[in-house]
Amino acid sequence: DLKQTYIAYNEREAYIAEQIAEGETELVLEPVRGWAKYNRFDSDGDLGSSSEEWPNTSIAKYYGIEKIINSESREAYEYESNR
Repeated sequence: DLKQTYIAYNEREAYIAEQIAEGETELVLEPVRGWAKYNRFDSDGDLGSSSEEWPNTSIAKYYGIEKIINSESREAYEYESNR
C-alpha cells in the first residue's frame, strides 16, 4: 500500500510539473489514497471536494497555481464540461 501511494504521488508530481510547464494554472487531479494503518493518506484521499477549501488551496499555493480541483467532485465535472 505504501509503495502504491508513493508511486501515485510521484506520478501526480510529474503531471503537475508537466502541466505547469505548458502554462496551465488550474488542474484537475485524482486524490491520492491510502489504506494501510501507517499510510499518511486515508481512503477518502488527500483532496477536498472544493477547490476553494483546504487542502486544495494549500496545494495550489505550494505549486504557484490558481486552482486544484478534485477529479471526483461535481466541480470537476462542471469544469471539464465548460472547457
